[in-house]
Amino acid sequence: PPNPRGDVLGRMVERVGPNLTFPALRDIRDGVSIEDQFPMSCRTRKAIFGGVDTKHALFAVTDPQTNTRRQFATSHRFENSNNNERHSGGHPIDFAHYAFVGGPGGFLDTLQVKWQAKLDAHDKYARVYEREREFFQQQPGSPVSLTPAGRKAFQAMCATTN
Repeated sequence: PPNPRGDVLGRMVERVGPNLTFPALRDIRDGVSIEDQFPMSCRTRKAIFGGVDTKHALFAVTDPQTNTRRQFATSHRFENSNNNERHSGGHPIDFAHYAFVGGPGGFLDTLQVKWQAKLDAHDKYARVYEREREFFQQQPGSPVSLTPAGRKAFQAMCATTN
């Protein structure tokens, strides 16, 4: 439930394709829902990669003193707050997170760009992206697949939900 600040904390549950695949997203107007395209739920973000698996969601709440609504400054931090601000109420609510969409320009391309940017900035979080890269492979002209280590880790953390 929301707290007085108007936010709720969610825990990302990654969704992946059937049999631990990473398909490109198809148009749902073709009659296949996103949930059916990505029927497996995986608690991988924190458990496997060592990353953050929580995100805040905001409700349209107006501060009566300033007559402004709370906004995000980044995907992990509120506007006009310090980096140490944390959710202060209730237990996290699970929500589907579609980070592992494959296909041209899919998650593996994005992962490579993020990892390189963190390396170039000498950011300590480069290790999170580097660890994530170790679980995936892609041969030219083939879809993304799991390395043997990736398959072992994902099998332990994923279940079919549909």
